Amino acid sequence: MSKYALKQTVLLLCLGPISTLATAEKAPSVMFEPPEQTINATPPLERSSTGDKCEALLRRIEELKGKPQQRHSARERYKQECTQSDP
Repeated sequence: MSKYALKQTVLLLCLGPISTLATAEKAPSVMFEPPEQTINATPPLERSSTGDKCEALLRRIEELKGKPQQRHSARERYKQECTQSDP
């Protein structure tokens, strides 16, 4: 092994742990409030498009007879989007 390769190996061994410390996950800031996460939130829809969407979901539920998992998902989506009363 040449001196250059040996020096390079020693350097990598010494600086390797430092690079992992620099990429460590940061804790949330104490000074600032975290932003609200709205990953699963659906944007508010207009009344006409909501009604059309609900009708389409009902048709989709009927089409999915014989496919219980997909039908259940469509029913849950219909319950969430179409049967909840607005505040």
